[in-house]
Amino acid sequence: ATLVAHLSQPAFCYFHRWRQGDLVIWDNRTVLHKAEHYDMARYRRVFRRTTLAGAGPVVGPFSAPT
Repeated sequence: ATLVAHLSQPAFCYFHRWRQGDLVIWDNRTVLHKAEHYDMARYRRVFRRTTLAGAGPVVGPFSAPT
């Protein structure tokens, strides 16, 4: 099995059940994510991107120089 197949098991996944007013935030540097089916004709989606100043890109928690 591949690493992605292992990580994609339901035990390691978060599936959000949207309700009005929900806000979900994630860190793209540390999350493996994908889109699921979404009824765009029925529901409106709004995306906002925020980039924070600080350290450069990170590969993982142990990638910082020692």
